[in-house]
Amino acid sequence: MNIFNFILLGIMIYFRKQLKLPSVHYYKKDAIHVSVNSLEFNQVDGEEKGNKYFDVLFKSVRYPFWINPSSIPVKEREEK
Repeated sequence: MNIFNFILLGIMIYFRKQLKLPSVHYYKKDAIHVSVNSLEFNQVDGEEKGNKYFDVLFKSVRYPFWINPSSIPVKEREEK
C-alpha cells in the first residue's frame, strides 16, 4: 500500500465509508476457509520457510467474559 492509498483509507475510515473502497472486503461469517492452490513463499517470525500450498480455516467463537466487581475500587464503582 502506498502513502496515497493509506491516506485515502484513513479519510474513508474517518467518514465511515471504507467499505466503498475496492481493496476493502467485509465478510460476516462464523468461519472462513481459505485455500491457495499455487506455491507461495511464507515466513514465520522473519524466518523464510520456503514454498508451500496453504489451506487455512479462520473461526470465530464466543468466549465468556467475566469481571470481578470486587477488583474495582469502591470509589470507581460509585462513579458509574
